[in-house]
Amino acid sequence: MQTTTHRCTRVRVSALCRKRRGMGARRSGGFSLIELLIVVAIIGVMAVVSIQSFSSVGRNQAVGKATGDLVSILEMARSHAMANNSYVYVGFYKPSGADLAKRGSGSCVYVSVAATVDGTSGYENGSWTPSLVSLSKLQCLEGVSLVPVDSIKTYLPNVDMTFSSLDAATTTALTTFTAQDLGFGQGRNPVGTFDLVIQFKPNGGANVVTDLTGQTVPHYVAVGLVPATGSSATVSANCSLIRVDGVTGFVRFYRPGQM
Repeated sequence: MQTTTHRCTRVRVSALCRKRRGMGARRSGGFSLIELLIVVAIIGVMAVVSIQSFSSVGRNQAVGKATGDLVSILEMARSHAMANNSYVYVGFYKPSGADLAKRGSGSCVYVSVAATVDGTSGYENGSWTPSLVSLSKLQCLEGVSLVPVDSIKTYLPNVDMTFSSLDAATTTALTTFTAQDLGFGQGRNPVGTFDLVIQFKPNGGANVVTDLTGQTVPHYVAVGLVPATGSSATVSANCSLIRVDGVTGFVRFYRPGQM
C-alpha cells in the first residue's frame, strides 16, 4: 500500500513538472498579440512627443537666430550712417504668392541695407528719388515673419509700451526700393518692394519716414518677429521684439524669459 502511494505521488509530481516545462516552453516562444500592441502604442506616443519637441526647438532656434541676425544688421546700418555722415536704409520684404513659391521652401523675411550715394537723405523736390548703393548681400531671415507689435506685447509684460513707437510691420513708409534697384537679380531673390523701411540718420537716430513734412522722431521704431511656415505665422510666447531708439539709434531686443 505504501509502495503504491509513493508511486502515485511520483507520477503526479512528474506530470506537474512536465506541465510547467511545457508552459515555460510556450511562454519563451514569443510575445502575445496584446503585448505587441502595447509596445507599438508606447513607441507611437514617444515618437509623437519627440517630433513635437524637436519642432518646438526648431521654431525657437529660428526666432533666436533671426533676432540675432537682425540686431547685427541694424547695428551695422547705424554705424555706417554715423561713420560716413550718410543716410542708411534697412528694408524689409515678406515674400508671398509667387515670390514665396519661388523660394521653394519655408518662410522668410528678406532684409536689405542700402545707403544714399551722395550722402543726402534721398529726398529732392518734395519726393523720394532714391540713388542707393547696397551695403551688403541680400539677407534672408529664415523661418520667421514680421507681425504687428501689438500682437505680441501680451507675452512681454515687462516691456514698457507706453512710449510712442512706430511699428515697422504696419507703418506705411514713404521710402521704398526694390532688390533690382540695388543690383540684385531676380532669380530666387524677391521681386517685390522693400516698403517696410527704417532710416538711420548721420547722427545715429532712427525713423520710419512716412511723409516729407512734419516728421516726428518716435521714442522707438519696433519690429516684431514670430515663427512661420510658408505664409502661416504662429503668434505665441515664442516671439521677439526688436526696438531701435529713435534718438540714439541704439538697438535692443526682448524675448519672453530673457529680459
